[in-house]
Amino acid sequence: MKDYLVDYKSSLRSVIDIDARAGAYRLKALFGSDFEGFRFPKPMELIELLVGAAGSKDALVLDAFAGSGTTGDAILQLNKKDGGNRRFALIEEGNGKDQYARTLVAERLKRAIEIDSLNTGFTFMRTGAQLDRRAILSLEREKIAAVICQTDRSGARSGIRAVTGSKFVIGSNQRGEAIALHWLGPVDSEVNVEVINAAIDEAKALGLKTPARIYGTTCRRSETKSFVFCQIPDEILAQLHLEEEEVVEVVEA
Repeated sequence: MKDYLVDYKSSLRSVIDIDARAGAYRLKALFGSDFEGFRFPKPMELIELLVGAAGSKDALVLDAFAGSGTTGDAILQLNKKDGGNRRFALIEEGNGKDQYARTLVAERLKRAIEIDSLNTGFTFMRTGAQLDRRAILSLEREKIAAVICQTDRSGARSGIRAVTGSKFVIGSNQRGEAIALHWLGPVDSEVNVEVINAAIDEAKALGLKTPARIYGTTCRRSETKSFVFCQIPDEILAQLHLEEEEVVEVVEA
């Protein structure tokens, strides 16, 4: 669930008075008084205030532009203060050749944990293998199902709810329509009439609606009111806005 600060009905001050230099002071406290490695870092106290006001104590906070890592540092401190169990995901690609996600963001969190004696930790992840046509076709069923649930066009606004433990159905969209996958590798994954009927029956047994969106490599049957065929890898590449020769990097630990 997403919580928005504009919807928060409480006594949060309309004017927040925090020394703008506080962000720089925090970095100097962690890296030394001569540190000048990041311009205009956000004050940690500001992030603490906003997250504490708008989020629950077990919130998951996403910062897609992590900068110097202020959000992560603030959440670590906030958890210590109020006993919360908040988590965070920080994304940072750096600036040109300076890939400071490792040298600044990760190092800042490490030092904050050590200096402030915080009983916690974090995981550093980097971009890894490139995702293109060949890579998609080489994925195992579980991984390709995860990619489909992240990219299926019917979940563009509200996402896809994953379904596990079924032979064909892997998810459902906001309308309750089934997302199904027939995957035995790039050669043997034709969506034939038997697969279509089995996937539809499975969807109905799960209380899901049709048309089912069925993924596979080929299909010789015309689409009906009961199913829509989604070709692998073309449908996935299209939703990633990739041409056949383009690539995108996926995250690995």
